[in-house]
Formats: sequence, structure tokens, C-alpha cells
Amino acid sequence: MKAQPSREEPPSVSPASPPVDGPPAEDVEPASEPSSGRLSGSRPAFAPTLLRELEAAEAERVAKEREEEARRKLAEEAERAAKEREEEARRKLAAREARAARLRKADLGARLRQIAPYLGGALIAAAAIAALASGGGAPPEPEFQLGVTQPPASAPATNEPAPTDTTAAPEAPGPAAPAPETAAPAGPDAPAGPAATDTPVEPPPDEEARKALTDAARARKWIKAADALNALAERDPTALRDRALAIAARNLAIAISKTGGELADKVFDALASRFGTAGLDVLYEIVETRGRSTPANRAAKLLRDPQIAARGTPAVRIAFELRDATCGEKLPFLERAVSEGDQRTLVVLETAVRPCYTKNRAIDEAIKKLRARLDDG
Repeated sequence: MKAQPSREEPPSVSPASPPVDGPPAEDVEPASEPSSGRLSGSRPAFAPTLLRELEAAEAERVAKEREEEARRKLAEEAERAAKEREEEARRKLAAREARAARLRKADLGARLRQIAPYLGGALIAAAAIAALASGGGAPPEPEFQLGVTQPPASAPATNEPAPTDTTAAPEAPGPAAPAPETAAPAGPDAPAGPAATDTPVEPPPDEEARKALTDAARARKWIKAADALNALAERDPTALRDRALAIAARNLAIAISKTGGELADKVFDALASRFGTAGLDVLYEIVETRGRSTPANRAAKLLRDPQIAARGTPAVRIAFELRDATCGEKLPFLERAVSEGDQRTLVVLETAVRPCYTKNRAIDEAIKKLRARLDDG
């Protein structure tokens, strides 16, 4: 047998071992290690990602701050708007309450002015009704006195010239003319003075003319009503003592004054000079209830005439003078208001005089005294 030659393996060469002809081992740099010169001055590999994260976090923080600021401003704006709305609501409520108070006060004053004429008229009507309810006792009494004081033959003579005596009366002292008219509603006062003996006998009521006036006024036929009023002025001058007729005459004067003309002049002239104190009471009622309207201004102009005012009662004179005076001129009338006034004057004191002075003891005392006098009387 042939011996097989031994196979010798070649010597293993380490990869790291340098070649024989190469430089020394310490002078050879590893291939996997980067050179320090190439990386000098460059950022680490993680730097861009970290910066992006930081920038995103910063942007999110700024957005949150802006959102919080917007929410805070929105809340402040909403709170401020709510407060403004609340204040506006309070102001409107206060204004409504003040306006309602003024309206209530004005309504109360208007109601008092509407009621006052009826209260004052009720007193006058009561006196007139009492005189008429006595069975027409007032006219027979002067005739009986004339028959006793003078011979029967002279009695007719005194009745015939009676109209001349009435025209002569104004030539005597001025107040003597209205005296019989003021005393007429209160029968017992008529014979108190000597002027009562010169008073002519009142004519009987003209029922036809009275009915014509009330019917025409109710139907608003003012021309017929004016004719009826003029007929009453000629034949029944005491007719307006009846409250229903006084209301009809008042409505006629208010309606016909809007048209003016000769017919209106006749109506107002009749009320001012041909119906005695009752006609002036109607004029004052127009002033009292119609404010500053055309009929009220016309009636007030007549009542300012001293000759016309002298025909009225002291009560209607003081009521009109007190109402017509300015605030600075009202106080001197207080004494007369207490002694001469009636329910109409009391209404003027409470609605036209008191508002001129917020606190005035003299006005309060005058109102108190006048009310006590009216209650006692």
C-alpha cells in the first residue's frame, strides 16, 4: 500500500493581520471607525426630531394660552353684557314705574276734576230741589209780604213797574244785583234784606222749552238745542238750576263753540248774563272739565270780566280766581277760599294749589278748615 501523503492545511491567516509588506499594525486604522476629522462640527443624528418636538410643544402651549385668553375675554364680555342688560332692564322698569305713577296721579286728578262738578252741582241742586220741593213756597212769600206791608190797591202797581225796579237796582250798590240770585236757592235767606222786597216773582217753569233742550242735546241737534236755550233765557231764566238742564247747556256750549259764529255767541252770552248764578256755574264747569280747549278758554274769558263775575256766587268767584291765578299768586286767596269756597274750591286747593308748593302749612290748614266747614255745613 502506498502511503497517502498527509494533507497539510494552509496556515490560517487572521483578517486583522496585516500583510507582510504593509505598514506596522499600529499605523493601520480600522475601516469601521469614521475619521474624527469628518464628524468635527456636525449635529448629532437625533437633533432634527427633538427640535420638531420642542417646536410642536411650544406651538401647542401658545395655542392653549391663546384659547384660554379668548375664553377669558369671551366670559368677561358675556358678563359685562349681562350686567348692562340687567342695568338697562332696571332703568326701564324704573322708568315704567315712574310713568305709571305719573299716569295714576294724572288719572286721579282727572277723575277728581270730573267728579268735582257733580259734587258741587249736587249741593246746588239739593238747595234748588229743597226750594222747589217746598211747593213753590219762595214765590208766594214775596207776594204775601207785599200785600201786608202795602194797601191792596198799591200791590198791583208795584207788580207792573217791577222790571223798571230791577233795572234801577244796578245803579244802587254793585253787589245788590247778584244778592237776590245768590239768595234764591236758599229760600229762608231771601226776605232777610230790604232788596228782597224788590225781587220780581219768578216765572213758572217752561216745561216745553226744558224738554226741547234736553231732547235736542241728547240727540246732538245743537241748533235746536241753542234755540231752546235762548227760549229758556227769555221765559224761564231759573231753568239751569235743574242739574239735567245745566248738563245739557254745558254740552251745548262745548259742542257749538267748535263751530263759532253768531249762534255760539248767543249761547255763551245767555250763559253769562241771562241765567243768573246758574249760568256762571255752567261756565265754570266748562273751565273745570275741559282743560285748555276752545270752549274752556272762551268761558274763562267771560269769567275774567268783573261785571260778569259779579253776577256769580262768591263760591264760584273764589274757585275760578284761585284756579286762574299763577302759582305765585294763589296764596293770598287762601283766606277767601276757607270762608267763601265750596266743594269746587276744595278740589282746586287739592289739585291746583297744593302741587305748586311741596310743603306749605298754610295750604294744608286751608284745606283742613274748608273741609271741616263743608262737613259741618
